[in-house]
Amino acid sequence: MRQKQAIEDELELLRREQPDLESFFHAHPHEPFFVKNLENVQGDEREVIFISVGYGPDTSGYIAMNFGPLSSEGGERRLNVLISRAKRRCVVFASLRADDIDLARVTGRGVRCFKAFLQFAETGRLAIAERTARDEDSPFEEAVRRAVESLGYEVHPQVGVAGFFVDLGVLDPAKRGRYLLGIECDGAAYHSSRSARDRDRLRQAVLEDHGWIIHRIWSTDWFQRPGEQLRKVAAAVEQAKITLVVPQPQPVSPDDSDASNIERDTNREDTIEAPKAFAVLYVEARFDVPLHVVASYDLLR
Repeated sequence: MRQKQAIEDELELLRREQPDLESFFHAHPHEPFFVKNLENVQGDEREVIFISVGYGPDTSGYIAMNFGPLSSEGGERRLNVLISRAKRRCVVFASLRADDIDLARVTGRGVRCFKAFLQFAETGRLAIAERTARDEDSPFEEAVRRAVESLGYEVHPQVGVAGFFVDLGVLDPAKRGRYLLGIECDGAAYHSSRSARDRDRLRQAVLEDHGWIIHRIWSTDWFQRPGEQLRKVAAAVEQAKITLVVPQPQPVSPDDSDASNIERDTNREDTIEAPKAFAVLYVEARFDVPLHVVASYDLLR
């Protein structure tokens, strides 16, 4: 409620300073401009919905994993109502990203859905990597996990994403809602794959498409030269810290697919038009925000 009042006060000041904007506010009498809380936005629809996230880091950078109504039971339904108010587009303003939300510190489905929504807003991907209750598939994977943990990193076995499981996920100590590196071992999941293509190409391609940086360890190399392989893992983790960026959604085009060389039947009369890209490239907003009376409010509550 306090954030809503702050936004309304700031908007009122801006409208007084720039009266030429009044024509916009009076141009849509059937769908007037409004500012509403998450709790009472139900029933309204607009072409574009601007979502202001009032949760974020404090002055020391700490983020409390308390997201108000989203943390309560049924929070996912409130989020669904909010984002489904937009007919064409949602524009999100936030001081935190999906990677800042540590699912190990939250309860309730609403916050998990909120993390997935923020990730989709940035990347165009819906699936998020989540720790499972499964153990390692083999003693080999367990040995690798213990060795990587000896370097000071927290490692989670069998991290799930998009129906696949990364053998070992190395947690980012700076952003505990993000995995720095995925380690794939030629363990049970590898040997149970139906073909070499499934083992060596498709699985890793799917994981990388969902934002993972993958490092592979072969069991023969590990048992013969464990020290060397561990140094390579350490180097891969450090490299991931430097190169890990938010991937941009790539428009889908029939021309840039690897399957473009496949011979197709072009004699069909009911030719189906290829779907257009569902997402536009993510653009980070950069602008100066003038401070008025809004500065007297605590926007993080």
